[in-house]
Amino acid sequence: MLDAAETETRVKTATTGDILIEKGVISQAQLDIVLRQHRRLQSLGARGSIEDIIVSNGFATRAQVAEALVDLQRAKAAEEGGDPANSAQNSATFLRLALPYNLCRRLGVRPLRRVGKKLYVAATRSLTEAEKDELIIAARTARLDIDDVVIDPRDKKETLAVLRTETHVDEEALGRKIDRLNSQPDEGVLLQQIITDLMIDAAQSRASDIHVDNVEDNIGCWISYRIDGDLKYRYLMSPEASKRLCTRLKNDAGMDFSDSRRPQDGRFPFQYQGRQIDVRCAAMPIDGGETITMRLLDPESLLSLDDLFKDSPVLLKRMRALASIKNKTGGVVILSGPTGSGKTTTLYAIIRELDRHRLNVMTVEDPVEYRIPLVRQAQVLPEIGTTFSALLRAQLRHDPDILVVGELRDSITAETALRSAESGHFVLTTIHAADALQTIERLSGMFPPDYRNSGTYVLGHYLWAAINQRLIKRVCQSCKTPATVREAEQHLKKNLFIFNLDPEETIFLANPSGCHSCGYTGYRGRALLPETLFIPFDPELRHRIADYMLEGNTADIKRLQGVIFQSRAESAAALLRRGVIDPEIALAGTETLESNSSDVPSFSIQDRGGEADEHG
Repeated sequence: MLDAAETETRVKTATTGDILIEKGVISQAQLDIVLRQHRRLQSLGARGSIEDIIVSNGFATRAQVAEALVDLQRAKAAEEGGDPANSAQNSATFLRLALPYNLCRRLGVRPLRRVGKKLYVAATRSLTEAEKDELIIAARTARLDIDDVVIDPRDKKETLAVLRTETHVDEEALGRKIDRLNSQPDEGVLLQQIITDLMIDAAQSRASDIHVDNVEDNIGCWISYRIDGDLKYRYLMSPEASKRLCTRLKNDAGMDFSDSRRPQDGRFPFQYQGRQIDVRCAAMPIDGGETITMRLLDPESLLSLDDLFKDSPVLLKRMRALASIKNKTGGVVILSGPTGSGKTTTLYAIIRELDRHRLNVMTVEDPVEYRIPLVRQAQVLPEIGTTFSALLRAQLRHDPDILVVGELRDSITAETALRSAESGHFVLTTIHAADALQTIERLSGMFPPDYRNSGTYVLGHYLWAAINQRLIKRVCQSCKTPATVREAEQHLKKNLFIFNLDPEETIFLANPSGCHSCGYTGYRGRALLPETLFIPFDPELRHRIADYMLEGNTADIKRLQGVIFQSRAESAAALLRRGVIDPEIALAGTETLESNSSDVPSFSIQDRGGEADEHG
């Protein structure tokens, strides 16, 4: 017999699940998986809500769950005799998602209450106009308007208490700790505090990587962060303190800390804001010492397709179409770009969009950066013979529906991937290439000589999409300034004709002085600048594409009737019009002078089983 608490939990679970299914946030099959995991956690005495498990599985984002559960909050309020609308909008979950944590922590504010689309914010001090603008812009992303910033002694006390319970590191305070370690390098406890603070400081600074150099230099050794694609030199350590830091980091990451003459890899975890972040650590010798690079792998930083392509709505629809396969379907999707262009991020976003609860998704990666629920991920270990090609061939014996190859590096792997597509598997992979069409040439050029003709023919018939991407800087939304295209050209002394913009059209320029939000640079965050080639399922069209490839006329494929090609210049023009980037960044990220401006046709995929799946 169930006790009262367990009965209440089951009723809540059923209600939550029903609402999320009804709203289309998750499917019944996904809920079944979540409920089994929830029961398992309860049996272990572990904590974890239904909502948390849904998010950790990647079935939905926290914002999607919170938005869908507003109805549940209203129903509860009605039962308790309260105001349903007010209760739903002021639930802890909803308010927590209203503003970014780091922004609240930096400004000393927190969401206080919500009335309709109006958000009231409690502050611990008076805010400048620029800081208020930051809050207004952040609230707009949650479709809210900030109506008032309340400074009340009672709210101030509670806000300070809330903020103190959250993990935060002050840059100046960390700098003072490092100064102490420079003069007292043997302080082991202080060293551990600095390591913990470094990880938190990097995470709250939105850094993707931390670099620590240990060299013999009288001036000192730098600790630097990679933020928005740029290296920021942050802290200076004495050679002795840096040596102690590198030794401790290598030990924590499972490396041989006594060996600084050969490259080593490892990883270690740390806790941040109630979640675990993995740190992938790589050490290598350099002239005069060694350097350590740490990549922060935060599972909550994994972006969805919605996040990645929010600035390109048409492209977002096409990407969703790629991820919507229903059964075993032979096809190839290739992501390309230079190192650091976000290929792996896009690859993970597509994987998380797949019906992982229904399809057998298997990956070959080097390394496995993020563990994705319901995906069988394999790590390449060349030293014991588990190469990309060996693992890919082995996976074919495990009934896969979708094969993900982290990177095509050799001819054998390229051939195996194409043969897998020909045998009815959907293959996702990445390759280094400069543009979308070169992506095709690079792959066909990797085939072994005895497979080149047949492999190129298969590629022509099974290629669904070639997506080349670059990461470029976003103009700061807090301080950007409007200008017409004509004014921008006069300011930059450059011609913007390649973007096909009207001279009187309004675009935005980065503020050279910047503001607090962007660190006084004029730019904050990065955006995808893609060049894409999509090929609908049309046997006659694919036959012509295969012929073009065999004849070496790959560059002419984009001109074929039915092929959907969007140049990088067209993508940049769209971002300019939406105020995402400024013309200087657009020009820097666009190397081609060719622009084929045209209406973008709709894209749909028809799988080999004959069932059309339309995505308008």
